Amino acid sequence: MMRRFAAAFFLSLLPTLAPAADVLSPDQLLEHIRSERAAEVGAMAEREKAFLAKHSEPASLLAAARTELNAQKAEAERLKAEFDRQAAQLAEQEKNS
Repeated sequence: MMRRFAAAFFLSLLPTLAPAADVLSPDQLLEHIRSERAAEVGAMAEREKAFLAKHSEPASLLAAARTELNAQKAEAERLKAEFDRQAAQLAEQEKNS
């Protein structure tokens, strides 16, 4: 797997290095490849960081939605109890009238 990656990586560098191939020494070419690899590793790390940040986002949204749902359920229960109390009070008033 790593060998295939390295081969693909070097092959992808050929078009960018072809015009400069006769100008670069082997040490310069090696340094160029190393710097390209370092830049690629940095870019992959940034992509992974962004992925992990977005990956945790749905979990926090779900937690917030559940909290809001529980608050709405509690409010619904409170309002139902208030409604039942007022209905009983009204029935009592009508009975006494």
